[in-house]
Amino acid sequence: MPNEDCPVCQGPVESQSSDYGNRKSLQCRRCGNFSIAGVPLPQMRLQGMEQRDRAMLSAWIRAQGAAHVEITRENIDEILANAPSYKVWEKQLLLLRYLESLTNHPGSYVQVDTDTDYPVIWAHGPDEMMFHLGELARRQLITVSRPAGTATPEVVSITTDGWSFLHDHRQYLAEGGGRLAYLCVNGAGAMPSMAVEPAERLTLIAGDNGLGKTFLLDCAWWALSGSWASVPAAPREDSHQKAVSIEFEVRRNGPHVMLETVRYDWERLRWQDHPGGSIVAGLAVYACVDGSYAIWDPTSQTAASVYSKDEVWDGVVEGHRQIEGLVRDWRNWQSAEDSSTFETFRAVLRHLSPSDLGILSPGPMTRVPNDRREIPTIEHKYGRVPIIYASAAVKRVLSLAYLMVWTWSEHHIHCRMAKRNPERRMVILVDEVEAHLHPRWQRQLLPALVSVVQLLSEDVDVQLIVSTHSPLVLASSETVFSKEKDSLLHLQLTDDGIELREMDFMKFGRVDRWLMSDVFELAHARSKDAEEAIEHAKRIQREETPATPETVRAASDRLRSSLADDDEFWPRWIGFAERYGVEL
Repeated sequence: MPNEDCPVCQGPVESQSSDYGNRKSLQCRRCGNFSIAGVPLPQMRLQGMEQRDRAMLSAWIRAQGAAHVEITRENIDEILANAPSYKVWEKQLLLLRYLESLTNHPGSYVQVDTDTDYPVIWAHGPDEMMFHLGELARRQLITVSRPAGTATPEVVSITTDGWSFLHDHRQYLAEGGGRLAYLCVNGAGAMPSMAVEPAERLTLIAGDNGLGKTFLLDCAWWALSGSWASVPAAPREDSHQKAVSIEFEVRRNGPHVMLETVRYDWERLRWQDHPGGSIVAGLAVYACVDGSYAIWDPTSQTAASVYSKDEVWDGVVEGHRQIEGLVRDWRNWQSAEDSSTFETFRAVLRHLSPSDLGILSPGPMTRVPNDRREIPTIEHKYGRVPIIYASAAVKRVLSLAYLMVWTWSEHHIHCRMAKRNPERRMVILVDEVEAHLHPRWQRQLLPALVSVVQLLSEDVDVQLIVSTHSPLVLASSETVFSKEKDSLLHLQLTDDGIELREMDFMKFGRVDRWLMSDVFELAHARSKDAEEAIEHAKRIQREETPATPETVRAASDRLRSSLADDDEFWPRWIGFAERYGVEL
């Protein structure tokens, strides 16, 4: 019997046989070995199938390996419905692993027939497989060649970086994700190029408004998770097309780091896909200044989730971003028979509590007017308050505590179901960590954040990347800052544009000295009027032309209106003023 085309992939069939007319066994180079039962009904279903579905069915058959599978009219739709939806980086990882399985040793060459082998990586056709081969070659993980003037399969060899990548991915599966070790944004943002090397544990980012602190955190989040927490970075108007890129490295234990470069796609007006794979962080939480949060769990099969401030509190019902929200989860944790999650939440709240309010302690549930939900309450020095009536500062800390505990709890549930080990690394990004907080709380929060992850698990390492405008936050960091594990970055506007540099961390002790340090660059730890009055008085004292009594009196009146009676500048001015007959 002459061979027909494969009814699944429509490619050539090497052999086929029939059994009593209603069952056909086939051996297809592209799909593998399978049989069709209940002929001709399944074939009628296959005849109207789109190419995408054919490719998925072919990939499913190929994935069964040596097992001989049977296709029936009943199971075709079930197979397609349950077919995995791999991301771009996952398909490239599958391709690299497939090449590894064909390779006898490092440095050897293998032939890849894209027309036959594309189902191996669940691609939709040969062209997609060629694209992934090209991307792996662009990243210098493989080399690809074809004899000139021939149509023979591609000749592929895994490079040294490719073998390191495979080793790192196995290490990632064993140890968990990594931390952000390097980030460079070219041709986007306020600077033509912005490069940073975040520290192992704590990175503090300071600088004036509008210089790029939030932009830096947004790009760091994208490098860690592959998703944007808000509006994607846009190229500068003066950027050359080829110069717009984001380079980054995510590091685990050990010295090997692989630089990844993602360029801006000018045709589609979007960034190229994040490479993913072993280039992903461990668990990550990004607290945005507007009250929204972004969550990344590398064990999830979905992209990073971004929640608005209202969604954090009230939840999201449908889709991959499903979350009960702070109000419902608090109630569920508090009433659960297993109280471990709630006790962790209670401990985190206690750890982040301010000295002025006292310990933030969960109280009993209550009802409030025009709300049918049971509302959690928080207890502190000033009484018991339903959390929806809490201050902005308390709400921000409640949200941060909740998302940290929720992310960790959901991660453990997912790992238990997937039978894999939990992550041992967590990256936390906080934009304007001092937002809404009283100075007393600003002095406490950063040291508390550095150590709070240990309440989730003693085995978790944390990387904190935090932006701040607060000298109190930087003063509080003096007790925890380590020159070996932490860094202080400063964005500064100069005559040549914006400059980003790492500063030597110094202990100034007093907050006013931080204000007058190179970080905040204030000439005085006083009001703007007081600063201008003092500088005006100093100029009078320095002038070679003797001052007049009227000039000194006017300067004295200006000082009197803006300085405190015991200001340290008075002794310097009073003696000078008295020489001109001006008494103060």
